[in-house]
Amino acid sequence: MKRKAGLGSYRPSWHAKQDNPYLPSMQPDLIIENNQSGNMIVLDTKFTAKSLIETQWGKSVFDSSHLYQLYAYLNTQDHISERHHKASGILLYPTVNYQLSEKIELTDHILRIECVDLTANWQDIEQRLFDLIDISNRN
Repeated sequence: MKRKAGLGSYRPSWHAKQDNPYLPSMQPDLIIENNQSGNMIVLDTKFTAKSLIETQWGKSVFDSSHLYQLYAYLNTQDHISERHHKASGILLYPTVNYQLSEKIELTDHILRIECVDLTANWQDIEQRLFDLIDISNRN
C-alpha cells in the first residue's frame, strides 16, 4: 500500500478556472492509495470532544462542516481518474463517550465516520487504524 501525506505529495485542488486568493487550500491528513486494488482513501482526523453535535431540537447529528470538508476533498477530484471518482473517505474522531462506526453511501463515494480510543495501548490503536483501512479498501 502506498501512503502519501505531507508536502510534495498529491493534494486535492479546487480546479478553479481562474486563481482566487481567498480559496483555502485542501489538505486532508492522509491519502492512501492501494495500487493492487486501485482504491483510494482520503482520511481526515478531527480532534474534538464531540463527534456528534446536538441540533436546537436536541437531535444528535454529524458535524456538517466536517462532512462537507471531506466531501469537497472527494467530489472535486472526480474528473481526474476512475480511482478518484470511486475514492472513499474516512472522518476519524477520538472515542470520548461512545464508539462511532457509521457508513454513508453516496452516489459514487462512501464516507465512513469512525472513532479510535486514544487511551488504548499503541498496538490496539495501530490495529484499529489498519482495520479501518482494510474495511474501506473492501468497499
